[in-house]
Amino acid sequence: MAFKALFMAHAPDAEFEKHNTVIETGKYKLFTYVVRNQKEAPITTI
Repeated sequence: MAFKALFMAHAPDAEFEKHNTVIETGKYKLFTYVVRNQKEAPITTI
């Protein structure tokens, strides 16, 4: 089972569907998202 972590940043021109990535190793999974505002943040939960 992999450890999961989330990094989220805000930017006024962000599109969270486009500005995201997942970095995965055998034991670690890092999700990164850039969101436009706090209202978009819950949509991106892992």
